Amino acid sequence: RDEAEVDKYVGDPLCGFSVSIGLWLDLLAGMNDLADMRKIGSLRKDMPFHLLGGDADPCSTKGKAVPQFGGRLLKAGLKDVTRIVLPDTRHESLNEINRDETTMSFIKWLDERFAK
Repeated sequence: RDEAEVDKYVGDPLCGFSVSIGLWLDLLAGMNDLADMRKIGSLRKDMPFHLLGGDADPCSTKGKAVPQFGGRLLKAGLKDVTRIVLPDTRHESLNEINRDETTMSFIKWLDERFAK
């Protein structure tokens, strides 16, 4: 929603390139791992997860994938899984017009778990 960020992306010579078949194979392998409850179950149970998506993000099925994957982590026995779906937000949450609020929310989450 931030037109200046869109313009920076469009104008960046490192964006908009063709991707290799290998990248797609790696992406699909990673998605397969995320669907494998044995692999999810091998994660440390005390490792906190902060899942964030937007309800206008086609990559997370309009935010539906966030609670779904979070539920899989909880089912696997992980104890600290935060799931946030931001309204009116697309794929790059930290480049949206509400990025300051999103960033501060994440910093608060980090502080609650790791600040000494």
